[in-house]
Amino acid sequence: MNRNLKREEDGLCAKRGLLKDSDVQSFEIFVSKEVRERYDKAIRGAGQLAAARAGRNQQRTGRRRGFASTPEDLLLRQRETNTFLTSFLDGALERETLTVREKGYWERLVNLPPEIAPNTRESIFLADPAGSFKRLLLAGRELDLVVFHVVVYALFDMRFANTFVAIFATYTADLLVRFFRHQLAVRNIARKTLLDTRFLL
Repeated sequence: MNRNLKREEDGLCAKRGLLKDSDVQSFEIFVSKEVRERYDKAIRGAGQLAAARAGRNQQRTGRRRGFASTPEDLLLRQRETNTFLTSFLDGALERETLTVREKGYWERLVNLPPEIAPNTRESIFLADPAGSFKRLLLAGRELDLVVFHVVVYALFDMRFANTFVAIFATYTADLLVRFFRHQLAVRNIARKTLLDTRFLL
């Protein structure tokens, strides 16, 4: 392991990015309508299979046992989805083109999406070395959370004229934000990755 780490440190290993000689692994993705429909179909099929199988199991036994979803059905759908995505990233999908490029000036400055024709078969991956995906998480939202906490504190302090009540209300609001963000994230990740929620600790 140390030898492999040393090789990577010295730049003797292949780059991990989609672009040649690039280590960027995070992208803002704009896919064509056809690719999105095929992906949604695979995900919906996995959910329908799992729900139908779980319903049959529950009817037979009167209670739910084992996995919340059926591993065999989900593994099959996961394999199909992975095959589709691999073909898409390798550029092997018929009539579908994939362009990987750096963001332009305006795309970086004002977060402008690329111009894509309505019926295009081209999908665009914009390199995101700065990790803008953090906007979807609580990471990178510190300023928004600070403003939210200040507003909550100010509202409760004005209403009750009691500092301790305002602090407790702000703390409770923070716990609620964290709780709902966690619950929604687990459900979303389980649905998008076709994993059972009990694997997400």
